Amino acid sequence: MNVRGLFKTRLTRTLLYWLPSLALGLVAAWALNVVLLKPMEAAAPLRIALGLVCAAIIAYTASLLFSVLKPSSVPSLAIALMAAWSFHVYLVKPQGGNAAAGLLIGIVCTVVFYFLIDRISGWVRPCSKSCSEWEKRASIGSSLALAGLVLMIVPMPWPALSPQDRTNLYLVDTALLAALLWAFITYLSGLFKRASIKLSPKSAWIGSSGRIKMLVDCLAIACVISICLFPDWVKGFASMEREGEIVVLLNRSSPREVRIHWDEPRQSPNSFSLIKLPEPPPAFVPRSAKDAWQVRITALAEMDPSARAAQVWLYDISTPQQRTDWSKVIFKDGSPWVLRKDGPYSTNRPVAFVTGEKPQSLMATLTGNPLRLRFLRHPWSGKVSVTINGKTEILNLYSPELDFYESSTPLQAAKAPARETQEFTARFKVPLGEGGWSRLLISQEPKAPLQIVSLKLEDAPLKRLNANEYAVPTGFWSPHMLAFGCSLFLFVLVATLALGAVHILSEQSTDRGLFIFYLVCVAFTASLVLTSLFFPGNVNNDSMDQWQQARAHYYNDWHPVLMALLIHFTQQFSSTPALFTLLQGTILWVAILTCLAQVLKSPKIWLGGTALLLCNPALWPWTVTLTKDIWAASMALAGASAFLMFLKQRKEAWLWFGVSLLSVAACFRHNSITLVLVPWAIILLVPSLRDSGFRAAGRLVCALILIAAPGALLSKLPNVFPAQDPTAGMMLNSYVGVMSGLAPGSPEFQTEAQTFDAQFGQGMLKRYVTNYDCAVGMQRIFYSDGVHNPPLPLTTLEKNNTFIYDSALRAALSHPFLYWKDKSCNVLHMLQYPPHHVEEFYTRSEYAGYGTHNSELESHTLLPGLWSRVGTVLESTRFGLLFGHYAFLALALGLILPIALLAGRG
Repeated sequence: MNVRGLFKTRLTRTLLYWLPSLALGLVAAWALNVVLLKPMEAAAPLRIALGLVCAAIIAYTASLLFSVLKPSSVPSLAIALMAAWSFHVYLVKPQGGNAAAGLLIGIVCTVVFYFLIDRISGWVRPCSKSCSEWEKRASIGSSLALAGLVLMIVPMPWPALSPQDRTNLYLVDTALLAALLWAFITYLSGLFKRASIKLSPKSAWIGSSGRIKMLVDCLAIACVISICLFPDWVKGFASMEREGEIVVLLNRSSPREVRIHWDEPRQSPNSFSLIKLPEPPPAFVPRSAKDAWQVRITALAEMDPSARAAQVWLYDISTPQQRTDWSKVIFKDGSPWVLRKDGPYSTNRPVAFVTGEKPQSLMATLTGNPLRLRFLRHPWSGKVSVTINGKTEILNLYSPELDFYESSTPLQAAKAPARETQEFTARFKVPLGEGGWSRLLISQEPKAPLQIVSLKLEDAPLKRLNANEYAVPTGFWSPHMLAFGCSLFLFVLVATLALGAVHILSEQSTDRGLFIFYLVCVAFTASLVLTSLFFPGNVNNDSMDQWQQARAHYYNDWHPVLMALLIHFTQQFSSTPALFTLLQGTILWVAILTCLAQVLKSPKIWLGGTALLLCNPALWPWTVTLTKDIWAASMALAGASAFLMFLKQRKEAWLWFGVSLLSVAACFRHNSITLVLVPWAIILLVPSLRDSGFRAAGRLVCALILIAAPGALLSKLPNVFPAQDPTAGMMLNSYVGVMSGLAPGSPEFQTEAQTFDAQFGQGMLKRYVTNYDCAVGMQRIFYSDGVHNPPLPLTTLEKNNTFIYDSALRAALSHPFLYWKDKSCNVLHMLQYPPHHVEEFYTRSEYAGYGTHNSELESHTLLPGLWSRVGTVLESTRFGLLFGHYAFLALALGLILPIALLAGRG
């Protein structure tokens, strides 16, 4: 009997399929009995019956798995086993699960992961059909290995593992890295094989030796770039900070400061946090049992007549010595009070929230002096009753604008003496440093040691090893390992782009699918590098406001809400804007490069145009600036590409796909409808449909309605509210049509005009509107007498920094239509020379208008060496023109004009 026949015998099938399947089924039945049935005190016959059923099901499923198992499935099964083991080590064991529970979950995870990988590997075809089955299935290993890599990079807020578990975890990490390397090599070889199949015979790289040379050259370029950026990655990750909280007991002998650093301070001498402790409390014995604050807060379910709801947001009840521990706060049984982390201006610390039709209470006890209460006030706030040591006071929290009610001991009659020993809570940040770590050390004076109550890192309680040492939860990779992972990923991306460039330059015909794959890789790589460079992204006043709205999940229609909704979605996965920035940059560059590919028919010319765009410094900060203009321009460019495809192929699907993209653009920027989108739609739709008569007119009307309607519908969502009337500094923009478009003769206009004149002088509003001019900026007013100092706090620009003379602009904008005058100003603002330097794009962690510290928005580049060179370029005032507010709309217009001309000729 030959070897092939031997593997088909019943004995071999039994040994290879049924015995392992039966063993696996029995083990699963035992685990089910230990984990579920025995703790429930189920009867023995029931346990035996359910165990046999479970064993039969698992055995049959396993036999099916083993019967279809091929040599090409071995990588998928191996990676599934490693993923299941990581799941057990990270999740099951730290939560107190026993061996049986871990085994049962591991079996289920292995089967699920395997079938998931095996199924996806049938969908993904990164190489040609001539690739082996092994290569096709192995290519999907890179995605799962990357998922495991991300899982280990993300800090895990669980107690520290034992040394044995840590060793096992390191073995799993090493195995995953090995799988990652192997999968990347397999992926690159498959991509190289596909890209080099259709190389021209006249190419200098043809032949086996030539192909090897091409592959080596591409890998060498990627290797050099990755190695050069590796030290930058290390420095960037080493300077990142971890937030923590320490609670200590203070007395007269307490030290005045304490240092918190990692377990190897000599390797990273600057990686520490210095905490200044307050003055020790006065030492005297409490006189009675009423030396504490007895606080009762009741949401009355009542509201001011101007309020829109009766919400109560309680941010803090604290004293300098003690901060509220929400786990110890007494909530009334059945109370709808909830703890949320998405409140306006909130950090990672939860805040108490309640709304409803019935009064609801909570109670807390604190010590220290003075007592501090902090409530959020906004248009949806109601009334609250505060009782402190028997003294009651009613507070009306309604406010037309977002702010806080803060009071130190609001009820002066209710005072409590200080204790001899009191708690003090402090927040700290510790830079990671370049050394490895597994502990946090607390340096303090040995003669007067500090009494530490608790220590948290990233809101995870740390396990105390001894008096001054705490174990750090697993999952914190060292900066070198993080840098290695990023460099490896960048190596694969750059190698892919290099192979793509060679492919485009060498072959006679273009593989459309492979070209789209290269285009997306270019966009993602550019966005990834720029996000790391400007990490976590740049914000301005508008995006800061939308970020806070997304945190609270309450929106207003001052800005279209779609961007804030997207931010809210990404906040579920990342506390910083980095994920949103990466997504925005990728979509932007995909739209730009797709539109460029439609205009430039030759792939080689497209490759040169892409290189020029990527080397344009003006596009770098805009790619990662969180602003609605970027999204509107991206959708407009993508819509233009769809319209051009419609003109080429005459397929209705492309036409309406372009209309839908323009509709999405209008959801990001409402005034872009009149400024750009409607003219584009008319220019592109009318020539293509002019022969259809009334049907073409009907389609055009439907298209315009579809462009404008979704944005209006989004503004009607239940948690979207009308914005408040503009302040004095924004009234001018309101009256010329940016914000409100009130008719000059309307009653609303007359009412606001009286308010405006009462504050700034009779007839002042009319004078402003009459003499409105945007020659040197949208918010610059020129009086007829030549005075350039209006009483409003408006931004002004120097006259000698403009390219176009004021008189020429005033003559061009002398028409009486104020609304279109302002739109003209928007366009002409692109031609100005605004004083925007690179500081305009730095992420600012504090805004006076918001009154809060936004740590998740702090600027922190991950490539400091590269940033020093890029910053030198961006700080040059020569790029100020390109940093204008509507720079990308100008870019969109410039790229759309050729399409409009082609449409007219068609």
